[in-house]
Formats: sequence, structure tokens, C-alpha cells
Amino acid sequence: MSQGYEQFPKDLNRRLITTLPTVNTEPKQITLWGVLDQNLKTRNELRNDFKGYVDPSSYWIPKFASFADYCNLTFIPNGIVVRKNKKSESKFKRGKTVSAWKSTKEGTTYGQPLAAFSTKYAVDNNHSMYEYLGQTHTPGKSRSPYNRIQIIKLASKGLSRQADFIKRLNLDDASVVEHIQSLKKIGLVGYESVSTENSGWARYGWITGKNPEHVKPVYQKRDLALKVARLLRDVKETDYREATKKLGYKHPGAVSNVLSGLARQGFARRLNPKFVIMKKLSDVRITDEGKDFLHDYIIPVENALQDRKDLDDMQEISHRFRNTTEGVRYAQEAMSLYERVSPAMKAKPKNIRENQVLNFIKSYENEHGFGPRNKEIRDGLHLGIQYLRHLRDRGVVERRTVGRKARYFIKK
Repeated sequence: MSQGYEQFPKDLNRRLITTLPTVNTEPKQITLWGVLDQNLKTRNELRNDFKGYVDPSSYWIPKFASFADYCNLTFIPNGIVVRKNKKSESKFKRGKTVSAWKSTKEGTTYGQPLAAFSTKYAVDNNHSMYEYLGQTHTPGKSRSPYNRIQIIKLASKGLSRQADFIKRLNLDDASVVEHIQSLKKIGLVGYESVSTENSGWARYGWITGKNPEHVKPVYQKRDLALKVARLLRDVKETDYREATKKLGYKHPGAVSNVLSGLARQGFARRLNPKFVIMKKLSDVRITDEGKDFLHDYIIPVENALQDRKDLDDMQEISHRFRNTTEGVRYAQEAMSLYERVSPAMKAKPKNIRENQVLNFIKSYENEHGFGPRNKEIRDGLHLGIQYLRHLRDRGVVERRTVGRKARYFIKK
């Protein structure tokens, strides 16, 4: 009995929305065209087959859990992989029931060829698809890969004002600018903003006498609303970009929404109320590289998802990659490209993270007279619990109960 399956959509836009997130990174692509097939495979088997293309002694490869995440969080929701149970054949779990995955009919027909084509395009153009399409975990109904494709298409049709992109894509201004700046960085669009008033961004000021602890959630984001409110109270005024940077938050669009929400709730006021984003002067234009990306990648992908000849060409690439050494060569070069831009590869070293935790605890103790809770450290720094655990194991940090809550202190 299947435990995980979603129907593959029929119309082109829905297919783009669901398919592009499955190929935005090279590890996903290789997993699709080189590893998944009609045989059920556990996460260990997926990783072992992945190593047939990418030598772990020479290249970074994802952890076992990452392959399960690729399948459960991206491939299954988009209808190209199905999850079922099977009896494990591994040494340590032999005979036990474990999750396993295999391609759906649509995964074989569309997912694998598109993945192989994306790998080939990335290597041939010396840029990871992550640079072109961005991350999948972004706010909103549509994801970064689809939104970036739409920006390129709209720019090719002459759309140039930032405000027009905001309206057509139904996104907030922060998200649109973030996408445009990323496309500019890789050379697909040119972008200039000629507004001079506070760089064109609305600034907000805290209303004296208001208590930030009384703010209500904004778009179901209670913790973020509290953090932004406390920051605004402390700094007196800010805009979403400054606030995002100071909070170390990943999604500026969400911070922008919270600032607007605080103004609606009466905790903040907009300092430049006459400024209207629709009147912001800006110029977005597609470059020659952007036109090449449109004609050499976007249009073929759209054609393939409509069962046109490009699909046959992509299926032929997928077949070559799976059955010749060409696949190994492209897989290894693709992983080299991904290593240059991967958030995982660019993560700060362990000692830097641990110092961040120590500094956070010291600052918290100085301000409150006692140490922070685990959740406060995690949310404040956006770090996993492992860094705190390492510090405790080494005797640098200790846990004490204050009242009925466990808190952490620098060990004297």
C-alpha cells in the first residue's frame, strides 16, 4: 500500500511550479536521473548508488537523511516519486520494515529527463542550477525557481518596473527585489533603482509607550512578530532590510510583512507615508545571457513538459547519463559547481558557531541576570542544538533549573 504519492499536474504552469524545485540543486538532479528508478530503494541504497557517480573521497555528497528529505519533501509532493514500505536488507535492520522510494511513471517520463538536462546545462554553462533557480523553502504559494523563471519571461517581454513585477507575480516587494538581485548577480538581468528616498524602502518607527509583548501574530508568525517588535522598540526606527540583517533572519519578505502588520496593529508608524511602492523608479532589463537562458533552458523545459520534441532530446540525455561514463563525468563536475554555492558548504566552522552560542549566553546573562533557555538560543541564532550539546560535554556550559525552566550558563 502506498504511503506517499501525489498526482502529477496536467497544465503547464502547475507542472513548472512543481517540477522546477526538484532540479534546483545538483544532488537532487543526480538522485533523479542516476539513482531513482522502478525499484524500491531505502535511503542507504539511494546514497550508495549515488556514490557510483560521485566519489565521496573526492567530492562532498549528502548524508543518508538528505536523500529521504529529497524524496519526502520535494519529489513526492510534486508527483514524481512514490514512497512504500519494504523489508530492510541492511546488516543492522535486516527484516525490519523501512521506508523506500521509487520513481512514478511521471518521474520516469518527465523528472529524470529534466534532471539530466538541468545537470548538462549547469555544467556546460559553468553555473550551478542553484544560482539560477534559488532555494525551494521560500514564503508564498509559489517557490523561488518558478518566480525567477517568470521574472526572466516578463523581462523578455519588456516589463521593466519593479512595481509591475510585484503586481504580476503577486509577491511582496522584498521578495521581488531579492529575486531580481540574485538574477543580476549571475548576469541574467540588469537592474537599477533610481529612487533616493531611503533607498526606496518604507521606514517604520516604534510608538512610544507601546509594549512589544502585546503584539499579535502577523501571518501566523508569533515569534517573528515579537522579535521585530522588540528590535524596533530598541532601535527606534528601521526598514525591513536593516531589521532582517540585525535579526539574522533568512526571509526579508516575512520581516517586511511583520513591519506592515505592526503598523496596522498600532505599535509602529510608517515614517514616510507618502512613499508609494508603485511609484518607485526602477529599471529591470534582460541581458544577452538572460535571453540565452530563456531560449536554451526555459523554453526547452516548457516544451518538454508539454510533450514536445525537446522531451525526446532530454530523455536521450538521461539515457546516456545512466548508461555511459558521460554521466559520471557530468555528475562530478556538477557537484563541484554546487560545492561553490551550497549553503551547506558555506556554513561557518564549528568553533565560530560555538563562539556565537557563548556570546549569546553571556549577553543574555548580562541583560537578564540569568541564562537563556535552549529555545531562546536556537531561535536567536538559528542554530541546531548540537553546538550547545558540544559545549556542555566539554564542561564550558552548564544547565541549571531556574524556577521550573532549564536555563544555560557559562560555567565558572
